[in-house]
Amino acid sequence: MHPGVDDTDEALRQLSLELHATLERLDPARLRSHSRAAAREAVRSLAVRASAVRDRLATATTATRPALVAACDDLVAADADADAGKDLPAVRDRLTAAYDALGRALAKRTIATPRNRPTNYLRNLYHVGNGVAILLLIEVLVDRTGMLAVATGFAASAWSCEFLRRRSPVINRLVMRLFGTVAHPDEHWTINSATWMTTALLIVATLCPLAASAVAVAVLGFADPAAALIGRRFGSLRLRGSRTLEGTLAFFGVGTAAAAAALTLWHPALGVHALWVAAAGALPAALAELFAGDLRVGSVTLHIDDNFAIPVAAAAGATAALALLG
Repeated sequence: MHPGVDDTDEALRQLSLELHATLERLDPARLRSHSRAAAREAVRSLAVRASAVRDRLATATTATRPALVAACDDLVAADADADAGKDLPAVRDRLTAAYDALGRALAKRTIATPRNRPTNYLRNLYHVGNGVAILLLIEVLVDRTGMLAVATGFAASAWSCEFLRRRSPVINRLVMRLFGTVAHPDEHWTINSATWMTTALLIVATLCPLAASAVAVAVLGFADPAAALIGRRFGSLRLRGSRTLEGTLAFFGVGTAAAAAALTLWHPALGVHALWVAAAGALPAALAELFAGDLRVGSVTLHIDDNFAIPVAAAAGATAALALLG
C-alpha cells in the first residue's frame, strides 16, 4: 500500500460527500429554476475534485482502484454532458450511477458514504399502500397467532431473498427488475428497506400489543413518506444530515393523525386516549427517523435503517402509553 493511501482515502471520502450534496441539490423536489445555475456550478466543481482524486489514484495498487477511477471518469463525463447541453435529469442519472459505484468501492475500503435517497413519488405511494394493506391484515383478516405467522413468513422470505441475491447476480437482477422502480439506488447492493421493515414488524408483533402494532404500521406507512416529501420540498432548517425541521414536524403531525385514525377505527375503547397513544408513538418514531442512518461507535460505523428504527420506536412509545393507561 503506497504511503499516501490515508490522504487518498480522505480525498475519496470528501469526493463522496460533495457528490452526495450535489445529488441533493439536483433532486427534483429541491431544484428550482433560479437554482439551476448554482446546480450547474456544483457539477463543475465536482468534476474538478474528481479529476484531482483520479490523479491521486494513478499510483494506487488496491483492488478497488479500477472502480474508483471509473467513478471519477463518470463524474468528469457528467460535467461534459452538462457542457454539451444535456438536461439536468440526464446529468443527475449519470451522477447517481457514479455515486452508486463509488459507494460500493468505498464500502470495501470501510469508508462509509451517506445514503442517496432521491425523491421517488412511486415509492412514497408504495409506502402508503403497504401501510394500509398491513393495517387491514392485522386488524381485519388475521388474529394474533395469524399475525405472528405472517410476520415470521415475510421476515424469513425477505432475509432469504437477501441471502440469495448476494450469491447470485442473476437473482439480484431479477429482484431489482421487479422492485427497482421503488428501490433506492444503493438497495441494488445493500440490505433493502423492505427487509428491515419486515424484521421490525416481526419484533413488534412478538413483543407489543395489537394497538401498538397498529400505531407502528400507521406511523411508518404515512409519516415517513410525508416527512420525505415535505422535507425535500419545503425544508430549509437542517437538523441532522439531510433531515430538516419541517420534515420532522411533518413526520410527527402526520404520524400522530394516521395512528389516531387507526386506533379510533379499530380500538374505539381507547376513546379520547387514542390521540395520546398515537402521539406517544409518533414522537419517538420522529426522533428515530431523525437519528437513523450511519452511527459511528468508536472505530465501527453502524447503519440503522429508518424502516427498522421507526416502527420499533413507535411501538415502544405506544406500548408505554398503553401501560400507563392501564
